[in-house]
Amino acid sequence: IPVMFGGAADMHAQVYYALEGMGELGRLHEIIFRAMHDEKRKLRSRDEVDALLQENGVDMARFNEAMSSFAVAAKVNRARALMRRYGVRSVPAVVVDGRYRSGTGFSGYQEITEVVDYVVDKVLMQRQSGR
Repeated sequence: IPVMFGGAADMHAQVYYALEGMGELGRLHEIIFRAMHDEKRKLRSRDEVDALLQENGVDMARFNEAMSSFAVAAKVNRARALMRRYGVRSVPAVVVDGRYRSGTGFSGYQEITEVVDYVVDKVLMQRQSGR
């Protein structure tokens, strides 16, 4: 779930769900990530986002329609509600089974991955045993 701490992050969540609805998220997720983190493109405005998407062959008429759709608005609202429900205040944050949330005391992504894998295994075992 994309997190929204205001400003451009709210628009980024909307872009995420619009691309998901178009079936383009899988193709573009890493491209957008690299543009923001490796190429240092801020993508803080809709014009900047549109330029990147056009460079990568997105049908902008479909994208604009998706961005203003009820389905995208509903997904953004649900993501915002889940952020509040789970108490997400920073990233990365991982919530497993709606009960377990990662904190901020990890030494790196490897440690986060190990802890999340452990918690997922624990939840699966609980479900199998009927708890």
